[in-house]
Amino acid sequence: MAISKITEEIKNNKIEIDSVLINSHQIINAYRDFKNLYDGNTTAINANPKQLKLLNSRYPDFFRVKDSTAIDHGIYYYRGVTHINLEIPTLTEIAWKTLL
Repeated sequence: MAISKITEEIKNNKIEIDSVLINSHQIINAYRDFKNLYDGNTTAINANPKQLKLLNSRYPDFFRVKDSTAIDHGIYYYRGVTHINLEIPTLTEIAWKTLL
């Protein structure tokens, strides 16, 4: 009985950890793509509307545009903020403590 509870707890914890890993990779990828558009000095990007749409479709709510200014030949200066959602799960150890 205790072994099956611990096994179940380990499976559930693994699911939580896998979810965190996926989220972490998504954050890394979002910053990598953002870096390609980043203007280097502020919380702004230089991009055309298609690039901004692609960034927002891949990573919803990651870069939130506050305003924009046309720069040159379809490129805009988008000023905004980045937002990430860090979720750190609480792993359970109830079965392990009960066994002890």
